Amino acid sequence: MPGQLVVLLVVVVVAGVFWWYQHHSTQQRRRDLAAVAAARGWRFSVDDVGILASHEGWFELFGQGHSKRVGNVLVGTTATGHPCYLFDYRYVTGSGRNRTTHLRTAVLVEHGHRSWPHLELSREGFFSRIGDALGFPDVTFESDEFNRTWEVRCRDARFAHALIDPAMMQHLLGQSDELLVELRGGWALHYERGRVAAVSMPDLLTRLSDFLARVPPV
Repeated sequence: MPGQLVVLLVVVVVAGVFWWYQHHSTQQRRRDLAAVAAARGWRFSVDDVGILASHEGWFELFGQGHSKRVGNVLVGTTATGHPCYLFDYRYVTGSGRNRTTHLRTAVLVEHGHRSWPHLELSREGFFSRIGDALGFPDVTFESDEFNRTWEVRCRDARFAHALIDPAMMQHLLGQSDELLVELRGGWALHYERGRVAAVSMPDLLTRLSDFLARVPPV
């Protein structure tokens, strides 16, 4: 019995430490994000501000898994005056012992080109499994180097080729950062796997804004 009590006590202590660490980390991230928002004249919300409800059927990121949650939202505007939202996103796949929680840090920007079809851009291989399952075609370009490095999925090949013109292609080939982008209608979504530090979250907006600024007339 004493041995069992010791084991139980250790389990309780470890669980308590883990809970405290998670709670402390969550509160600290919220404070850090609130400070980032205040410094830029943006608004911070702990809870979703309607992002998931408005875009769940639009983007592949929001179509995966279950138990989806948007939180820690920074609400602001881009340098061109368009609405933007930076946020933490979480979803779960599987259940029981096969349950996996996926964390993403994302930025959503309204850019005004409301007729754009759904397009996904990533490093080669990231969207392959999802796109193949949905019959979402991989668009091939004239550059073998680009085809080996980047993956573009879109049911409108004409639009994809117009968007990824030679100048955009060269820009993307010169990129060392991970770039996961979805476009649809008047919105653009960019995200990274895991949690990006609060102070670095505006970098996602900078990266997406730079990409959108290079988009040719389509």
